[in-house]
Amino acid sequence: MKSEFKNLTRFLKLVFKYKKWHVVAAFFMLCSAGSLLFLPYLTMNMIDGAIKGQSFKWLIQLVGLYILIAIIQNGCKIISDYMYSVIGKRMVLDLRLTIIKHLFKLPGRFHSDMQAGEMITILNHDTAAVEDLSTKMIFSVLSELCTAFGMFLFLLYLQPDLLLLTLLLQPILLVTQKAFSKRISTNMAQYRNHLGQFSIDMQQFVPSVIDILMLKGKSFFIHKLFSNFRSMLRLGIKLQFLFSTNVSVAGLIGTLTTAMIFGYGGYKVISGTLTIGGLIAFNQYAQRLLGPIIQMVQINTKFRQSMVSVNRIFQFLDQEVEIKQIKGGAKPDIIGHVAFDEVYFCYNEKKPVLCDINLQFRTGEITAIVGESGSGKSTLSSLLMRFWDPCKGNIYIDGKEIRDYNLYFLRKWITVVSQDGYFFHDTIVNNLKLSNPNVREKDIIEAVKKVDLYSFIMTLPDQFNTMIGDRGSKLSGGQKQRLALARAYLHPTPIVIFDEATSAMDTITEAHVCQELYRTLSNRTIIVIAHRLSTITQADMIYVLRDGNVVEQGKHLDLFEQKGYYYELYMKSLNAAYSQS
Repeated sequence: MKSEFKNLTRFLKLVFKYKKWHVVAAFFMLCSAGSLLFLPYLTMNMIDGAIKGQSFKWLIQLVGLYILIAIIQNGCKIISDYMYSVIGKRMVLDLRLTIIKHLFKLPGRFHSDMQAGEMITILNHDTAAVEDLSTKMIFSVLSELCTAFGMFLFLLYLQPDLLLLTLLLQPILLVTQKAFSKRISTNMAQYRNHLGQFSIDMQQFVPSVIDILMLKGKSFFIHKLFSNFRSMLRLGIKLQFLFSTNVSVAGLIGTLTTAMIFGYGGYKVISGTLTIGGLIAFNQYAQRLLGPIIQMVQINTKFRQSMVSVNRIFQFLDQEVEIKQIKGGAKPDIIGHVAFDEVYFCYNEKKPVLCDINLQFRTGEITAIVGESGSGKSTLSSLLMRFWDPCKGNIYIDGKEIRDYNLYFLRKWITVVSQDGYFFHDTIVNNLKLSNPNVREKDIIEAVKKVDLYSFIMTLPDQFNTMIGDRGSKLSGGQKQRLALARAYLHPTPIVIFDEATSAMDTITEAHVCQELYRTLSNRTIIVIAHRLSTITQADMIYVLRDGNVVEQGKHLDLFEQKGYYYELYMKSLNAAYSQS
């Protein structure tokens, strides 16, 4: 409860960022609510005064005034609703941008554990759910209270005893509302959890239908989805029943109150202590007194729903930003000399992934890192990009500790080409421009020629404007890797890391592409993380990793002649290449 209040306070600070807009919108909302106070009074005068007195002129005047007030009331409501709509949409946009920016700040630990479907639910469902809470839901309470207070004064003036009868059943409404609110909040939180799991399942299922069929996993996946669907169905029906029952109970109490007003009020009309116009006006005022009460019942229900989403959003935003920079960080020109000095690293504080690592990567040289899967090769590039920080030891670029660099600046000047390059559902040319939007057409053509992709692109109907599908699904593994290499060429940085970047290519294409890229990028620091060792025989330095330790280092011929662990890996790689050919 304490954390929920804290989150609501934080949310209100975001809401009041638009305080000028809120002031104007609230003004028109209050004008709309205030104008309603006069309409029942005019009704009473039309019946008891103009109609009973048979004054047609007075009736026309009262009808005209009634229409004018109704126009003013609805006009103010339109303006208020429009302004709150603008505030709500801007609020949602700001909130989504805040979430996305925070997502970029979070460390590799968070991203390795994160489930994409849950994040999508927060960005789509939860931010949309708080839109009403950020606008009318909060400020309409003020309007409804002011309206109810005004109605109360009129009712007290008209018939105090009838007012007492009107308020007789309202405590029952408050008691039932409290009970419904608690149950709705609990069930809504459960439903939100299942909705998050649904998004996670869909995120896995939709892009992988073909893979699931190939693995004969259709029955397993359908059973998994159906189990969650059934839980969502059960909770959805239960929530809808609670919502409907809540509103129905409030409506029933309102109907009973109306019946009591007409019963006792009718008796007073018959006995001559109340006019017909007075009874009609009293009933209209009573309905508008009960209306805000019922409205606040509905607002409370929506509030409980929205607070589930508010808590989820701030639970994410409270994720600690572990990778920090000191006072904005340094932004010097990077030459590209990299050094790992006695670096230790572990993911889960158990078995270390890297132990006492000492490495040197020099500008103008090709440095290779080899080892079996799980030896810690790819972890080195993640540490250099500061997705994680070492548990012990230091990493230097040009003699400066990487923690002293501006984080955005550091990542901007390091290019990583991974085994599974990222591609979005767009054209070839737009995917090539991902790192460098202002690249020239002739440079794009030159880049794809260097990776042997130009001829293939020109055979496509739309050539460079061909859509490649989600994550490049319309391209083969080798074509995606060559496209990723071309993209790296178009954004040359002082440090370039090739992390199994050619593993899906045949050996002839791989050799040609690597030779061309190494020649083009010869004045930069090139780090090659390789499993297929035939690609790194020309490297200036090779570091051999085993279980997180550097066990051998040197040039290819020297390591090969030692007939140690590197020799074993090289022969294994060679035999694998022969078996595939």
